Amino acid sequence: MKEKREKRLEKEFRKNIYEILTTKIKNPYITEMFSVTAVTVTSDLEEADVYVSVFSADKEKSGKTFDAIVESAGEVRRILS
Repeated sequence: MKEKREKRLEKEFRKNIYEILTTKIKNPYITEMFSVTAVTVTSDLEEADVYVSVFSADKEKSGKTFDAIVESAGEVRRILS
């Protein structure tokens, strides 16, 4: 069972990652609406899994946006740390 601290950190990570992707990352390929749906962290806080949903009627644009978010992971990690 997750501790309160881990759940609180997951919530904060989710908010911060979304904010970073929408305001600080200037990737022109992130064109569609998206949401950071969940973040799970390990008990030692060494690793985190981030789940993202892209909302678009166009599959091609949705895929490009998702790929751009994945490519921006290193920059998000750097800003977040």
